[in-house]
Amino acid sequence: MLLCTVGNPSHGVADSGPVYGGEIRVAINSDIRSTNPGVLRDGNTDTVLYHVGESLVAYRDDLTVAPLLAARIEVSEDRRRYLFELRKGLTFHNGAPVTAREVKWTWDRLLDPATGFRCLDYFDGTGANGQKIERIEVVDNYQIAFYLNQPSAFFLDRMANLQCLTAILHPESLAADGSWLQPVGTGPYRLGEWKKGRSVSLQRFEHYVSRTEPRNGLTGAKQAYADRIVFVVTPDRIAAKSSVFAGNIDLLYAVPLSAWQEVERRRKQRGD
Repeated sequence: MLLCTVGNPSHGVADSGPVYGGEIRVAINSDIRSTNPGVLRDGNTDTVLYHVGESLVAYRDDLTVAPLLAARIEVSEDRRRYLFELRKGLTFHNGAPVTAREVKWTWDRLLDPATGFRCLDYFDGTGANGQKIERIEVVDNYQIAFYLNQPSAFFLDRMANLQCLTAILHPESLAADGSWLQPVGTGPYRLGEWKKGRSVSLQRFEHYVSRTEPRNGLTGAKQAYADRIVFVVTPDRIAAKSSVFAGNIDLLYAVPLSAWQEVERRRKQRGD
């Protein structure tokens, strides 16, 4: 679930369409596991962090792979060299420009076993097909090349894998001793406050640069209308449903089927 093209359903959005501002409150059935993309994760963690971090590529609706932070991708004839040209004008949440150097830093970190990247075996040669990134070379500020040990038709698919979240991050995501702080990414929202066991808030990133083509899966144009998204930990589905009816929650994406008739009844009472 990506909330970057919807308005706030309960705080000032007119029937004619979404408007800027306000807050969206979303019920999630358990707390996130971490703020470290692709490392300590589950479905709720991914739901939150896909608003914060973006990868070089992403899946379209039909599960084909398309550029996201990349402007274009050039694959060598032997399918062992993948050259990515970055979109220009992108910035991290700390205001720093996105360059090939940060891409290399991110991937060097992901390929370090000490990081605990859950998809490491896709890229280090230990997986079933033995695919390995042999080296990563910064060509210039906006071009970076990945060299593989063998031809691969699946490299981009693995890079876009939903459970991997190979988000490009700024080095300020880590403390001086190398320990994890928080994601300094490029997404339409930046991390606000994580109240463990209670909620996670995201703040709209005012300097986000969207792609221009129509939204398609996790790539294409993204428009962040709400100023803030708050993911509220609500383990009990009945309590979550009641919170929606009470106006304390705006979105519930695991609605019990038994609630549908009640939703319809209330909708008709309001004349929707």
